[in-house]
Amino acid sequence: MNEINNLSGAVSALKGIAGVPTARLSDVGRAVRSLLETSGREAFADREALPARLRSLGLSEEDVYRLCLLSAVSGFEDLIDTGEPATQMELDRYAANAASTGLSRSVIMSMMAELTCAAGNTVCVSQLSSLPGPEQADAPAFVIPWRVYADDLRAVKAAFTKWKENGGPLPQDMLDQLWPLVHAGIAEAQYYMGYILLHGDETGGQEADSQEKGVELLTAAADAGNGPAASALGDYYYFKGGSENWGVAYDYYTGFAAPVLSEPQRRAMMDIFNHRRFNRILLQFSALLLAVLLVSVLWAPGAPVFSVMPAAGVAALVLAAALLVFGFIRHQNSPYGNVYYVPTGMFAIWAVYMFLRLVF
Repeated sequence: MNEINNLSGAVSALKGIAGVPTARLSDVGRAVRSLLETSGREAFADREALPARLRSLGLSEEDVYRLCLLSAVSGFEDLIDTGEPATQMELDRYAANAASTGLSRSVIMSMMAELTCAAGNTVCVSQLSSLPGPEQADAPAFVIPWRVYADDLRAVKAAFTKWKENGGPLPQDMLDQLWPLVHAGIAEAQYYMGYILLHGDETGGQEADSQEKGVELLTAAADAGNGPAASALGDYYYFKGGSENWGVAYDYYTGFAAPVLSEPQRRAMMDIFNHRRFNRILLQFSALLLAVLLVSVLWAPGAPVFSVMPAAGVAALVLAAALLVFGFIRHQNSPYGNVYYVPTGMFAIWAVYMFLRLVF
């Protein structure tokens, strides 16, 4: 488990991280790298000559316009500093400043990724925090465009799928490729590693700390919209059992996991849904029992033969009504909990009342 929190191998383990190969950059990244290699950061300081130089490198007018806008934003020099990586706080600050350009956040993030990669500064996070904590503010942080790790992730996916379907040992080179992507915040990589930690014997997946880390990674991936991660969490909470866990499982099954659910997972989702529905039926039946008790007290069938005992009847009504109200409130707060006690308790109250009438 030491590897889980160890970032020392992240930069060297992911191919192309220190100085991303030109082939993995977009047109923007290649143009920025070429400009940095030939003229340095000073090329972006010359606002008048910059558009023409960018066009000469084959960039479209749209990309030229975006780069010119972003190069005027405070903190741009930190992104393209080939000697000193930008820190988390610097990147967060630049992303906030760049919002004044009018470009969408997705465009800003994509362009920042290309700029940092072009400068040779890559890896650690795939998205910036809005409010970095003190422990991460001064730590190097980078954004990664998809093309940088696409090949690595495809290889991991193939190995993971083979392991999941056929079992067997997990290839060590797959784990070596996966951890840097996990630390980089890539949702798909978090799903693969989270699933492995939760179910794989090879990484100690049956240990409590491994399971906890696996659930943590799956939750991060599911929160980012990864359907397989959400379905895996649905299974985890479903088999864990209990009212609260079933509620969480149902939320995952019916959320991002819905399009990728397998047939067993659909049956599990229906089990949870039917359990909630059955609880409602039990409460409706309990309301019917309350009506029967009300009839027994107010109209007192058999009154000429059996004693009416109004005081006991009123007490029974109050207890039964309170139990029913409690059951409805409990069902609202915990729809998958056990409500068998409500009809059982109400029947017992009615039976005791009738027994008292018959005996006394």
